[in-house]
Amino acid sequence: GSFGTVGTSTRMNLAAFDESSDGAGLTLSANWVNNMDAVVNALAVSRDGTRLFAGGRFWEITTNTPTPTTINRQSLASLSTLDLTLPQASFDAKLDRDASAHVSKKSVVSLFVAGNTVFIGGDFGKLDQTSISNLAAVNASTGESIGWLPNLAPVHA
Repeated sequence: GSFGTVGTSTRMNLAAFDESSDGAGLTLSANWVNNMDAVVNALAVSRDGTRLFAGGRFWEITTNTPTPTTINRQSLASLSTLDLTLPQASFDAKLDRDASAHVSKKSVVSLFVAGNTVFIGGDFGKLDQTSISNLAAVNASTGESIGWLPNLAPVHA
């Protein structure tokens, strides 16, 4: 989403919750802190539940555990649901890498995971330095294009 706090805790655009031990509901996770520098529009979970894919208009992700660290990920990231630390370094989809794309409205708005493929839709023009229009598929482990590159008008679903 687009927010800066959850309750009294700083959480930038992405938050995780744990089930309370007494069964009373959900509590904000103190361990899983991945702050995005801009809006998160879409989330999808890998079939085995170990990875959370986030899509949006962000440029950087900062984690506070174990120490504050920032990693660049333009509009698409894979976050571990297990180790609670940095986004997965091996996953880098290379959407609109140039600085001018950060200033414009490039964004991922929809995600779908099927096996080891992540389908992404939105408003973007490059993937792995290849011109593409708004819809693509990447390897869920690496973020590399799988070669499926249809050209469409911006996707808003």
